[in-house]
Amino acid sequence: MSKTLFMIHGMWVGSWCWDNYREFFEKEGYHTIAPDLPYHGCGIMRPDPCLGKTSLRDYFSFICQEIEKLDEPPIVIGHSLGGLLAQMLAARGMVEKAVLLTPAAPAGIVTARPSVLKIFAPIMLLPQFWNRAIPATYSLAKYSILNGFNDESEAKSVFEKIGYESGRVLFEVGFWALDKNATTYINEQDVQSPMLILSASEDRIMPASVVFHIWRKYVHCAQYHCLDGFAHWVVGEPGWQDVAQQVKNWLENES
Repeated sequence: MSKTLFMIHGMWVGSWCWDNYREFFEKEGYHTIAPDLPYHGCGIMRPDPCLGKTSLRDYFSFICQEIEKLDEPPIVIGHSLGGLLAQMLAARGMVEKAVLLTPAAPAGIVTARPSVLKIFAPIMLLPQFWNRAIPATYSLAKYSILNGFNDESEAKSVFEKIGYESGRVLFEVGFWALDKNATTYINEQDVQSPMLILSASEDRIMPASVVFHIWRKYVHCAQYHCLDGFAHWVVGEPGWQDVAQQVKNWLENES
């Protein structure tokens, strides 16, 4: 079994969101790699002018180039949008195993739920949002991804590191039916590597009911579990150690 874990972060954040998991897994003897997606990082106050029109295909191309530098296919762990990129990598045969933590959905899976609409409606109403770099407000972040924190100071400490996201990526993921490039389309039969898919019962931005349908797409090679009491930020909210341990147990049992 590969001992290299390649970690892919989600929207608005950066590789810093993996700090807890990197420490956890490196103590267990794994080698971890967690790059920033293009134009992402920690607490970026002014977005790169290119970000707004950057496509998910650009993120994917960057990740592919990083993985091609390795001696063997890694175990890929993706959170949120990173979970969608992990699915795309698996379809390309570039992973040994894939772990999807509260992942974004590929084309064909309807994600419209009341909480999802509440989160994205204000963004979609922005003029030409698909050509803009989109910031996250604290109220949006607290409702959508940080609702697992009871301690306001802890939630704010995470928010201070959050930056901007590509409007084009938001369009490609949220409006896949209108995307003529079919950016997020994945043929499930191309995915044959073992996969663990974890949803969270309190997740508002990628509800468990949506993630369940992602699992149904890959039922031929995937295991699924819903994390009771957790929200979207399973990489750092209280109890994240339990999630990391569950991932570790699966990796070792699948070897």
